[in-house]
Amino acid sequence: MIGKLSVISRNSFDSIVISSVLGLTATAIYGNYYYIMFSIFGLIIYFCSGMKASIGNKIAACSVQENYTDLLEFSFMFYVIYGICSVILLCLYQPFMELWVGKEYMSTFLLALLMCIYFFFFCATGIVSQYWEAAGLFWENRFRFVIEAVLNLVLDVVLVKVIGLYGIILATIITMIFSSNILGPHILFKHYFHGCSLKRYFYQQIKYFLYTLIAGSMAYNMCLFVNENNMIGLFVRLFISTLVATVVILFLSFKSKECQNILRRYGHLIGLKNDVIREKTKKIIYSILFIFVVAIGTLCIALNIFVREEGYTAEYIVTLPDVKGSLENNGFTCTGMAYDEKNKEFLIGNIGKNLPSDSSFSSSIVVLTQDLKVVKREIDLSSMFPDMDDIQGVTIDQKDGSIWFCSYGENMVRHISKNGEDLGYIEVSQPTGIAYNADDNSLYILTTSELLNVTENGGHIWQTPIALEGQDQLYLDSLNKKIYITAGINYQGENYVYSFDLITKEVKKVFDLADSNAIEGIVIIDNYMFIANDGYYHSAKNPKNIIAVYNLDNMNMIRRASKNISKRDW
Repeated sequence: MIGKLSVISRNSFDSIVISSVLGLTATAIYGNYYYIMFSIFGLIIYFCSGMKASIGNKIAACSVQENYTDLLEFSFMFYVIYGICSVILLCLYQPFMELWVGKEYMSTFLLALLMCIYFFFFCATGIVSQYWEAAGLFWENRFRFVIEAVLNLVLDVVLVKVIGLYGIILATIITMIFSSNILGPHILFKHYFHGCSLKRYFYQQIKYFLYTLIAGSMAYNMCLFVNENNMIGLFVRLFISTLVATVVILFLSFKSKECQNILRRYGHLIGLKNDVIREKTKKIIYSILFIFVVAIGTLCIALNIFVREEGYTAEYIVTLPDVKGSLENNGFTCTGMAYDEKNKEFLIGNIGKNLPSDSSFSSSIVVLTQDLKVVKREIDLSSMFPDMDDIQGVTIDQKDGSIWFCSYGENMVRHISKNGEDLGYIEVSQPTGIAYNADDNSLYILTTSELLNVTENGGHIWQTPIALEGQDQLYLDSLNKKIYITAGINYQGENYVYSFDLITKEVKKVFDLADSNAIEGIVIIDNYMFIANDGYYHSAKNPKNIIAVYNLDNMNMIRRASKNISKRDW
């Protein structure tokens, strides 16, 4: 009973601490990720639960040494299942979350990675727990459960203040490894498996974790080349991750004593009737696995060399200035960007919180000088629109200098004067990017699934479906009749810029941007492209909120958006 309460309290404490320190939004984000992880755990734990009766019978009828051998073999068989599931979870977590709840309730890849580690070690306790329950070691484990609950609560409170939502998951992982993966087996071996090697068991578990890291790295690397984030893309990632994980894990563990014992004991079920046939078949299987692993490794290398283009590097990078509420020297969390040619200033959306796990939004539009280093003024949006959450795209109405911006959480595009007065809104589902067309005074609006062209009153002109992974912001090149769309959710690698031809409606990838890992805005002025990145918010490769500036001449882009600003101005 105490053991079950310990497992229940683990998640309950986590949720209580998150809601009290980080707020309900962070609780919802954590709950979504936990729900997916625990649902998969709930499915595969039936494998363990069904073994409890037979394990109890073997403990009553067989020797300790026989049961020790069974423990190692059962641990291997169960590992193959949860090891493959861990890799699949790593590759599908973020794409599935975007399809399921949308970007608003997604967190970073780091949180998804921590959840996968949580899942791995959670599952790794499955077989051991069946043995100590079957052996009746409830009294011997009583203090372990209390220690686990107290330690988890203490670490939750300490780490959540240091690293936010990541600290909650890390606290649970640390507690679980200490209590369930180290202390639990120690008690089992001390009170039941007398004289059996605990070191061998720990060595086995460490190997399994390393095997999963290798398989996960290879599968995730290959899945990065799947650019579509829809149901087809999800099934492609599922196929790749399942195949790679199965082949790599079986290959790495094939010659282990546990795997060989299982083949010897149960080989007759698959036609291995005698030792001669068994040995020949094992050599064939191992050779096939080896060929597959070499092929997968070669494909990974080839994809990275020949398919993944080297991203264009920025000519220079500017760290955004701090505003009220932002962390010192990290800059504010930028979301959407526009340039006011008349006043020579940038207008950049500020989401108003530093991390996804922070309790609430405090959105604004920050007006910066031309060099992006000085805050001229800040237009407070959160007090003007109390129901508003985050801000996304920003654009300037060139007739009067008023501002249009995307309010994603409200499903609106709002319109305010340059002094911050409310001028109205139009309803648009999940808007992310926006651009003003001075030729006909209309708006181009990008959502999570389509590109719209509407009048200032919200009247429909045309729409077209667009589904790029991580599509987000817009820039209109009226001279060449193109719209540039930013995309990408690989916060540790390149993000992209696509072009949308307004005449042919063709979408084409034009740039891989090496120094932009969390794109949140795009402006092109003269021969320079300015890309806003909220790296700190997304724990990106460059963990600061920056503007990366690219020289288009060096990127072979033959066009000019404006002749009003030259290189020397920057």
